[in-house]
Order: sequence, then C-alpha cells, then structure tokens
Amino acid sequence: MIAVPIVSKDVESARADIKLSKESGADIVELRLDYLLNISESGLKQLIKAEKMRKIVTLRRKKDGGNFRGTEKERVRILEKACVLGADYVDVEYDADFCLPVGAVTKVICSYHDFERTPDVKGLVNTLETCLEMEPKPDVVKIVTMATKYADNVAIF
Repeated sequence: MIAVPIVSKDVESARADIKLSKESGADIVELRLDYLLNISESGLKQLIKAEKMRKIVTLRRKKDGGNFRGTEKERVRILEKACVLGADYVDVEYDADFCLPVGAVTKVICSYHDFERTPDVKGLVNTLETCLEMEPKPDVVKIVTMATKYADNVAIF
C-alpha cells in the first residue's frame, strides 16, 4: 500500500496534491491538517471529498511532532468534524480525549510517538496495550519511536 502525506499550506494546493497522488498510484493520502494555515469546515469538507480515494485525517499537536497551535479542545473538535464529514480514518494520539461521533463510520488510528528513544520490548507492549484500551477502540495502532541503535529496530519488530 502506498500512502502519501499531504502537507500543503492551503486547501487548493492540498487538492492539487491529492489529485497528483492519485494519478501517481497512491492508495491513500494522509491529510496533515496541522500544515494548513487555516482550517475551515468548508475546506475540510473539500479535502475529504476530493478525488475518489481513501483519506486519513491527522491534526498533530506540537508535542507529537506536528504544527497545530490551537487548543486541545479545538483540535479534537476538528477531528470529530472530519469523522462526520466522512473521513475514512482519523489519526488520534493515545492520550487524546476523543469521541467518535454517533453514526460515524470512520476508522480510528491510535498513535503513540516518542521522538527521543525506543522503549524496551516490555515498554512497547505496555504502549500497545494502552492503545488497545483506548475508547473508541482503535482499528489500527501506530507506534513511532526514535531508533538510536540497531537493537531498537529489533525491539520494534
């Protein structure tokens, strides 16, 4: 599966990048809303409806490697709106106070990020279990860590 992140600064550029990704053979795009200079409901709807292909909506906060500068309440509200508008997936951090809106069929990706190190296997398993206990139940768990030595790669596998 080929996934392409869309990191455009405006909706029109993002729509063009989605189209180019589809034409280039991508199977899915990740809409990194935290790169947009302005996020409106209208713009969000345009991006979710652009082209016939699956979309992941991500609105990453700074502590998780993103650019979103609003409040956590605003961020979660935008992610929930993406579900209502028909996003295929929404990527939500394991510690976010997120609720899947009633009737939404969006799949949930539970994310965990550690940009400084890779925990040992026990720590990784604990993180996985924490993610699997998240409500709503995730369809996918994504654990991203910083490998500083070869053994870190082995731990992840």
